[in-house]
Amino acid sequence: MAGYIITGGPGSGKSTLIEGLRQHGFRCYSEVSRQLIRHQSMAPDGVLPWKNLPAFASLAFDAMIDQHEDALGSSGICFFDRGIPDIFGYLEAGGYRGSRLGYELCEVPKTTVDDRITFLNTVTG
Repeated sequence: MAGYIITGGPGSGKSTLIEGLRQHGFRCYSEVSRQLIRHQSMAPDGVLPWKNLPAFASLAFDAMIDQHEDALGSSGICFFDRGIPDIFGYLEAGGYRGSRLGYELCEVPKTTVDDRITFLNTVTG
């Protein structure tokens, strides 16, 4: 598996690019945060980033690990709409830079670490 994480700011075309790649037959993984927000907002005590960022980041991290483990079992090229590094960006922007949570998230199971992951930053302009 060769993986590419598509990252960039809001509205920069990440999801549109992922959908185009999916339509061309590539294995693509949707943005975890969007899926979690959709699911968690339906629960009366849902974990949402604007209510509890550390708990949401932990849920997103676990879901991204699941995506990566699924991708490791496939051959070919995989594309991810955002990735684990984005979680650290959210935490830093939310005032959690250097928090214990960041260190806990760094304890990634060895099976999910793959040196063939490449980051692609979308460019707007």
